[in-house]
Amino acid sequence: MKLKKPNRLEKPNKLNKPEKLVSVFRKEYADSYDLLYTDKDYKDECDMIEEVFTKYADGPIKSILDLGCGTGNHSIPLAQRGYEVTGVDISSDMLRIRDRRKTYHALLFPAGAFFFLVTGKPQNGGSF
Repeated sequence: MKLKKPNRLEKPNKLNKPEKLVSVFRKEYADSYDLLYTDKDYKDECDMIEEVFTKYADGPIKSILDLGCGTGNHSIPLAQRGYEVTGVDISSDMLRIRDRRKTYHALLFPAGAFFFLVTGKPQNGGSF
């Protein structure tokens, strides 16, 4: 299989334009996200993350950066285990759902931070 060499004159696709990518993760998707993943074992995945820390880290891990934190299904349990978790997500709708849970501890989730990291601009013309 031969890969096509990108043409610099071609229009960028959706994934090359972060503002277009944000449109995929709107309210409808965010509202359905946890329902879509009800069978996902977040506790087991958090256990695996801790195993990776134990096996590969040079010392104790105290803080975690969760890029694409979504509705907080990893961030919240990891914070409850004592980590200082900073979660960012491109979707303000996902963050809205996460913030409603009010069950987290020591979480810092600046809304729009992921969008700002990717584009260098505040999301929806706001300030950051």
